[in-house]
Amino acid sequence: METTTKTMLIESLISDFIRKDNGCTTHFDYNRSSVDNSLKSIRVTTYNPKKDEKFLLIEIPCSDEEDGLKSIFDWV
Repeated sequence: METTTKTMLIESLISDFIRKDNGCTTHFDYNRSSVDNSLKSIRVTTYNPKKDEKFLLIEIPCSDEEDGLKSIFDWV
């Protein structure tokens, strides 16, 4: 599935918020079904370069990238 500009914008907003809050980078993993490639969940992991640690921030079940990212943005 092609990433839309809207998806990239929401990812950027979440990443910027986290970076400004604690200096961590943010990584998005889209878990898709191996059967039909449908979206099952989005996992957001942060990385703290000062401590060399990664942290699972949230994993949210969803079937649509934009809706899932909006939920994550609201949660953050």
